[in-house]
Amino acid sequence: MPSRPPQFRETVEAYYKAMEELSLILLHIFAVALGLEEHWFDAKMQHHMSALRLLNYFPVAKSTRGIRASAHTDYGAMTILKSRGPGLQVKKDLGGVQWVDVPDLPDAFIINIGDMMQRWTNGACSVLFSIDRLTDLLSLSHTPRGRPMGFYVTSSDCGTG
Repeated sequence: MPSRPPQFRETVEAYYKAMEELSLILLHIFAVALGLEEHWFDAKMQHHMSALRLLNYFPVAKSTRGIRASAHTDYGAMTILKSRGPGLQVKKDLGGVQWVDVPDLPDAFIINIGDMMQRWTNGACSVLFSIDRLTDLLSLSHTPRGRPMGFYVTSSDCGTG
């Protein structure tokens, strides 16, 4: 991990720890919403393999359009993204007609349900396909855009029980 800028390592490690704690709170909420015991997911996450991914999208010209990340689902239990501008879209299935914009809400997180959560809940929690598009909005031209620091919550327990 880089030593510059100063405190980079400490800042990233503190953010990772905060996302780890948030993910456990969210898993407790999921468990209760599914009619399970609040700590049902705890054992599954005891030896998690979650990852913090730092993304920095480089500046683009005003007229640039395209896709930064093609249609996909997330493989883990969930992904926690920091909302930071337009471009992220979702839809229920690839056969669906229209992509829906994910609203950009200041100081908010976006929670993507992953394939593992869908499996654990036998489809009660279902995944959305997501895509990250370039837009030709003036706010994106000539400025870097950091898509959120993605925290990918993944368990070493791939079973359903």
